[in-house]
Amino acid sequence: MKTNKFTGINFPFYGIDYVPDEVHITNTEIKVRIGNNIKTVYLEKHRAGNYLATLYNLDGPGLGRLQFTSTSRTLGELLLAKSKWGLDNSGHIHNLAKKEKFPLKVFKVDKIKNNLVWLKGLSHPIIVGQDLEDEEFKENLMIYYVEMAYINYSWEFLKLNLNYSNKQEVWI
Repeated sequence: MKTNKFTGINFPFYGIDYVPDEVHITNTEIKVRIGNNIKTVYLEKHRAGNYLATLYNLDGPGLGRLQFTSTSRTLGELLLAKSKWGLDNSGHIHNLAKKEKFPLKVFKVDKIKNNLVWLKGLSHPIIVGQDLEDEEFKENLMIYYVEMAYINYSWEFLKLNLNYSNKQEVWI
């Protein structure tokens, strides 16, 4: 299997929209330097039911816990979040900042029901990360196109578009 920057991510993925300047890893924490600030991701095991209390205590004055800007449950959510760096559920660090080329295909919107979008030429509906139940949107349904990238043997939603594009590749 051909690997790419998304290969091996064990979701959920906890991301930030920038790449830290420096990273130091120990058995219990990951320290990242962003400019002159040092932030920490704590990896220690927490007792069941005590995790939120532990996080609350870590956010006190002078403590620099790294605040993730997004949590993505799927590759599609990760693409929409546009995270540049982060940790997956296994604690592995992933730097997603470097752009890679993926196949792109544009599909015509066929129908929408319950925020599921059916596309002409695709056998299953997709979920789009925005509310599609708007009546004005539904009335103009036939003029929309969806750009999808082929990543890890799956078509992933990139964006909803009013214009058709004949691009066949996308840099993500």
